[in-house]
Amino acid sequence: GADRTGRVSEQGWADGVGRLGLTDDLHGRDLFKAILPNSPRSRNLGLTLEHFDAAAWAKLHAGKVPAMSSKAVPSAPAPAPAPAKRDPRAQARLARELEELEGLCRRSYGSLAAAWRQCLDPKQTCRVSFTDFCRSARRLGFGGSCKALWRHYDPGQRGYMTLKDFDPEAFELLRAFGELLVRRYSSREEAWREGFGRDGVHGCVEEPDLRAFCDSIAYPHGVRQLFDILQRLPGGRYITFLDLDLLGPFGLRRSGTPVVAAATAAAAPMP
Repeated sequence: GADRTGRVSEQGWADGVGRLGLTDDLHGRDLFKAILPNSPRSRNLGLTLEHFDAAAWAKLHAGKVPAMSSKAVPSAPAPAPAPAKRDPRAQARLARELEELEGLCRRSYGSLAAAWRQCLDPKQTCRVSFTDFCRSARRLGFGGSCKALWRHYDPGQRGYMTLKDFDPEAFELLRAFGELLVRRYSSREEAWREGFGRDGVHGCVEEPDLRAFCDSIAYPHGVRQLFDILQRLPGGRYITFLDLDLLGPFGLRRSGTPVVAAATAAAAPMP
């Protein structure tokens, strides 16, 4: 601690940094000498706040911060931040541009989930970066502000968006279906073979087949909506084994591949 003159001796410094966890007395004294100006007089006078934190020392002497005392003074709670004001015009513009992008997705791919799968996330990484989102939006023919839409899809500024951000309804339908399958089957191949009764990875499943299977596992959501989401091509009459790739993030792996949990996929940072 400092004495009444606001100075700390070499021994006082060594004792202080020792209490902070620097147990090597020699290194503590070397640090003391490194902070002080290189003169015997400065070393004899001791270390001051000006040497240790010049900015804090300047504010203290300018009266911008209260002087320290031996008694702790409770500080007043910080005021709550004022709620951000929403510009009605900006909100209306965002709503129009969301409608434009989602309309382009549906016209081109049949649904938002199909657009996510084939246009935004064709490599099935479960995450889309801002750059890839912009490229996909322009490829669809979107002419509005990609930045405004990105702030809507990634309000937490994680640096990526997921299917849950883009189409929460489709995400929930797939999540419920995937979790039910994971409880019963160890892989997509096993679910396709034993659950749907298909040979290997061949064959197809039509809507009545999917409905019967969903009834057998007590799937709680609409089967027609699930059937539309799983289809790779809009307006198709069946789904194939490859369409089960959408269930990978929910734990239904392919044989010989590691399980990827949905929570891990959603929380992991972009590479």
